[in-house]
Amino acid sequence: MAMTFTETVDTLFTMTFADTEKKLVNSVWEETPLLTFVSAKGRIKARDGSREIRLPLIVDDTDNSTWFSDDGEVSTEGVDPARLSRWDWKYVATPVKQIFTQVHKNSSRWAIMNMINESIEHARLALSANLETVLNGDGTGDNEPEGLQSLVSTTPTSSKTIGGWDQSLYQWWQNQVQAAGGTSAAEYLQDGLRDLDWLCSAFGPTPDFHVVDGNLWKRYRKVIEGKTVYTDQKMSDLGWPDIVTYNHKPVIPSRKAQANTWRMCQSKDLFVFNDPAVWFKLGEFKSTPSNVNRVAHILCACGFCTWRRVTQGVLTGITAD
Repeated sequence: MAMTFTETVDTLFTMTFADTEKKLVNSVWEETPLLTFVSAKGRIKARDGSREIRLPLIVDDTDNSTWFSDDGEVSTEGVDPARLSRWDWKYVATPVKQIFTQVHKNSSRWAIMNMINESIEHARLALSANLETVLNGDGTGDNEPEGLQSLVSTTPTSSKTIGGWDQSLYQWWQNQVQAAGGTSAAEYLQDGLRDLDWLCSAFGPTPDFHVVDGNLWKRYRKVIEGKTVYTDQKMSDLGWPDIVTYNHKPVIPSRKAQANTWRMCQSKDLFVFNDPAVWFKLGEFKSTPSNVNRVAHILCACGFCTWRRVTQGVLTGITAD
């Protein structure tokens, strides 16, 4: 039986998506400096689908080391290795749409292929923008994962359950916070960032990237004008040549970052998990009785998680000069 025109278009969509799927998965992380950094650092980890994502907690609140003498008496207490954080899977669907009138007006095979590529590209850009938003978010949106505003919170002692733990009850499950002070950006950025870096570095590797909004990024550029300006070579190699550094680590601007806050992060303790079985997979095209257009969705299952928060910090109270 010969294929109908609708079936042919559906098949071309599916085949084209399959041919570009690998490129799509990689290129969706190349639209902004933040997405590029997360991908380049290898923080996107595959994990088979299960009821939830579980991570062991790295706890820095107890030192059970014992110096001993001839009697050999040592502590028998230790950190519970079964202490886990638990994260729900989060799902996102990005539509790929067949508009009937456009399909009709592009009836040749090559015109249809161009239309399909344009539709997939539009979906890719939309998904990149969405990922940038949720990575900077606070996890309060409908069914969204926790974002940097939650994992690196300006109020880490408030009662909020993150990863299955009430952060107000456990100091080791709280990120660092430093309030900016001073009369000028040059003063409060220099002193505040130095103090925050000291706090974050007490529990492990020093922070290896910073996230700021566009206005704060420009303000920081103004502060360092007339001085020796260092740009991050690795980010330059990845296509972002204007990323300046603080303490030799990239200061990454994001249009979706929280305004007037400077987040100081350690990428080794942050993860984006995905289920390979539901990661940039194209569903079936469907239509409704009242609509002549047909829609499929690019489906993703993921989670933004951490196993340690004390190595992350945020500078608050930053105001314009």
